Amino acid sequence: MSYRRMGFPRIRFSLLSLMIAATFLCVFLGWLGRTYARYREERLWIRSSIGNGGFVGRNGNEKEYLRTLLDTGYVGDVDTICFGQSEITDRDIAMMLQLRTLQDIRMRETAISPEQFLRLTRLPTLRRISIESATFPEKTVFEFRRRRPDVVLWLMRPYP
Repeated sequence: MSYRRMGFPRIRFSLLSLMIAATFLCVFLGWLGRTYARYREERLWIRSSIGNGGFVGRNGNEKEYLRTLLDTGYVGDVDTICFGQSEITDRDIAMMLQLRTLQDIRMRETAISPEQFLRLTRLPTLRRISIESATFPEKTVFEFRRRRPDVVLWLMRPYP
């Protein structure tokens, strides 16, 4: 039985159109795979780095956003990060530098080196940093303020 008898139109295409369609499909699937890989990396980073009392937030709503993020989410629009009792690694700094909307960083009993602290000056939208129980050489603080005078910097010294 032929296609015309069944009422279906006969589809014809050339090899060139098949190659063009396959190219567009591969580009789309590559973009989709890259986006998903970044999403997974960001979720793993959030789960491993923010723990011990930390949180992430968007538009001032930390807890609801964290639940949404861990269920479905994408970290790209985070504006607040709070680290709990942990140590900042170079990977954490690299991930923070990818967050283009990050405005507020809070660190509670978190270890961060002066070099890592100065790398935070590269965040374009950063407005506030509060660090509890950290000690830095004064030249590091002065250098940070020289590079980013618009950022409010709260350094709370540990109790003796």
